[in-house]
Amino acid sequence: MQVNVTMHMLDDFKSYIGYARDNPRRISYASDGSGSASHLTMELLKSEAKIFTVHIPYRGFPPAVTDMLAGNIQAMFAIIPGVLAHVKAGKMKALAVTALKRSELAPEVPSVAELGHPQLESLAWIGLLAPASTPPEVLTRLSAETVRSMTAPDTRDLLGKQGFDVVASSPPEFQRWIGAESAKWARVIRASGATAD
Repeated sequence: MQVNVTMHMLDDFKSYIGYARDNPRRISYASDGSGSASHLTMELLKSEAKIFTVHIPYRGFPPAVTDMLAGNIQAMFAIIPGVLAHVKAGKMKALAVTALKRSELAPEVPSVAELGHPQLESLAWIGLLAPASTPPEVLTRLSAETVRSMTAPDTRDLLGKQGFDVVASSPPEFQRWIGAESAKWARVIRASGATAD
């Protein structure tokens, strides 16, 4: 899950979109590298909202945040734990989280779904995979044990503090989700021409 952050010139997600539409090429946005999640998420927003903003790729997250704090960049998508202190200190404005529900780390920030843009969901995720030749009984056992451990209250709490929501789905559900995500981001890459650094 990422959060769309901006400097103080705009108060909310709707005003950001409106300003970007009315002022094409006047807003620049940072990413932590070409082809990164922060880059592709903004390319998805640009495509869906019909806006044009200028991409400034950085070599990593820290210099992008530093330049944003200095006022050299107007917007970026960032992982919540990486910018939350700046948002709380009033140095950045959080406009939306790229999830279908609000984040427990920043409950005051609306989700893209409640803002009417569920198609902008963009999640950082970690999943457990096994070789295709793994026997079905091993997969079943591995899945059950993983779900049991990941849904334990202490695990959920620890991961929640780092900005992760535990899903713990079944292998077929996870496979379908990976397929849908792959298709979605392939469309964004094709439409934007994005390449990885």
